[in-house]
Amino acid sequence: MPDVPERPRARPLRRAKGIVVFHDVYFAYPGSGRTIMRDASFKIRAGTRVGTVGATGAGKTTLVSLLARFYDLQSGR
Repeated sequence: MPDVPERPRARPLRRAKGIVVFHDVYFAYPGSGRTIMRDASFKIRAGTRVGTVGATGAGKTTLVSLLARFYDLQSGR
């Protein structure tokens, strides 16, 4: 038995399509007034595996939070 049982009528996950693009992204946490990400640009194609590596405080969690749209960008797309 799985740790988390499937819900009745659960929809299957489909393979991702398309591409994730960050272009000239700038970000500051709301209310901080301090830009912590500047001019970030990258492309990730569907099916690609990506790892984030860096020192504590380098922005790994912030990057993932922006990808998941937990926060909005200050500028860029």
